[in-house]
Formats: sequence, structure tokens, C-alpha cells
Amino acid sequence: MAALSDQEPPELPSKGSQAPRDTNAGRRHLTAARTSAANASTSSDRSEVRTKALQSYSRNPLYVAVLAILAGWAMGFRSWPLCGYAALVAVAFHRRIVSYEEPVLKAAHTRQWADYAANVPRWLL
Repeated sequence: MAALSDQEPPELPSKGSQAPRDTNAGRRHLTAARTSAANASTSSDRSEVRTKALQSYSRNPLYVAVLAILAGWAMGFRSWPLCGYAALVAVAFHRRIVSYEEPVLKAAHTRQWADYAANVPRWLL
């Protein structure tokens, strides 16, 4: 066995050439993300409508939070363009909720959804 000092150092890329790339890095990242997403969707019970915590105040607390952040930025920066952006995002959220999310939930959880929708506002008011 040769001593460590007898070994030649690895060849470094010459100036202007690129180092070898790990071509599987992106694939590993996507696989990890898919596995994580699959575990997240199966880790909790999805057979019931969630009605506790923030969902007891609004049927869409995540959307409300995003709109609150955008409105806060618009006010903080005193920016009319940000106000317009927040309004466009609010309209986009509302259209998605009404046209896709609520019909899917209603079809999947008919009785639970009817009770929940009757007692909890879509937004905050």
C-alpha cells in the first residue's frame, strides 16, 4: 500500500472549464419532495372537514393570512400598486375557492360541509 504522500493529487479542472456536475441532484431533490408531500398528505386524517383552531373562524385561514400580509405591505409601503396586487390576489383566491375548492369539499363531505359552511364564514366576516 502506498503512503498518502506518494499519491498524486486529483486533477483539478482547468481555468475556464466547468467542474463535473452531479446530474442526479435534481432528481434526488424531486424524489425527496414527492416523498415528503406524500407523507404529509397521508399523515393526518383527511376523511373529515377540519373545524377546529383557525378553521373555526374562517374556512380559508391560509388565504386570509396571505391577504393580511399583502395588505400590511401595501399599507406599510404606502403603495397603490401593492394595494392593486393584493386586490387581484384576493379576487384570484375567491374565484379558486368558489369554483374549485368548495365544490370538491361539498361533494366529498356533503353533510359535514353543509354544517361547516353554514356556521363558519368563507373569509372572516
